Amino acid sequence: MELWLQLGQALTSAARYDEALDSYHKAKLLFPKSARLRYGLGSVHRQLGNIDQAHSNYEEALSLEPEERFDYLTNMAHLCESQGLYEQVLVCLDEAVTNSPAAYGARVWYAEMLLRLGRFQQGWSEYEYRQHYPSWVAAMGRCEFASPRWAGESLNGKTILVYAEQGFDDCLQFSRYLHVLREQGARIIFYCDRELVALFKNVSFLHKVEVKSYQNALTETFDFHGSS
Repeated sequence: MELWLQLGQALTSAARYDEALDSYHKAKLLFPKSARLRYGLGSVHRQLGNIDQAHSNYEEALSLEPEERFDYLTNMAHLCESQGLYEQVLVCLDEAVTNSPAAYGARVWYAEMLLRLGRFQQGWSEYEYRQHYPSWVAAMGRCEFASPRWAGESLNGKTILVYAEQGFDDCLQFSRYLHVLREQGARIIFYCDRELVALFKNVSFLHKVEVKSYQNALTETFDFHGSS
């Protein structure tokens, strides 16, 4: 059964859903009372738009392994999101993160849903959990700075290092707020992706623009740091 399950998961990842269904059904003949199998079937049916079948498989998985409620809640959140039922997504994720506070991926997803629904104060607060998400930390190559992260303190006469945290789109979108720091009297050092350095060097009020490197940032002298 394990081989058919793994093949079904691989085919699902490759968006070969009909073949994935075939693999899961072969696994089902061998061991019909498998929660993993039911979650796999539910995920394929969700991708195919078979909402009722997806829901019934997720419910069956929960009945087989009630202690795995986190998996059930996140799968149901995916199902609700595919239907545009964002409030229901929040309900599922709220319970998931309440009972599994170290599930940083779910917390980031929860934050993104809050932001999508315009609940900005709570959403941005929750989004801070991304800094503890292992895959985010690995991707960012994040290091600890001697100076603190800016938390709204006065910037008059202070130097702040601002570094691009994610992709080009986010960098360009949120860089429009750099002038707010300048208006507060800050001296701004800006680190961004290599492809954007020439663009930002044209911004007259930026003291320095460099290719982002967390190791190089350790050589900078600044009072605060933050990301865009």
